[in-house]
Amino acid sequence: NVRTVVLLGDDDIRSQVRASLKSERNVDIVAEFCALQPRHLGSIDEMNPDLVILDCSSRRINPLLAMSDLAKTASRPQVVAVLAEGGIVDFKAIAG
Repeated sequence: NVRTVVLLGDDDIRSQVRASLKSERNVDIVAEFCALQPRHLGSIDEMNPDLVILDCSSRRINPLLAMSDLAKTASRPQVVAVLAEGGIVDFKAIAG
């Protein structure tokens, strides 16, 4: 059972998350975005991912607005927040 994943955030954080998930056989990263605009929300809704991994330290994405916008989509994916503290990615589940 493969879980589809969308990554939202800055390049460096997406790269760390991608590397962390590389060895997971049941994970398929279907898209990556460095911003969250209405067109991105439409794409995410069409892809109907199981999970969105959200970089909460992104300079381009307000995580509170992003979570609110994602909750309004028809697909309503599970959201996991990623915080970069001291250069280390820390995964914290915040919605599900």
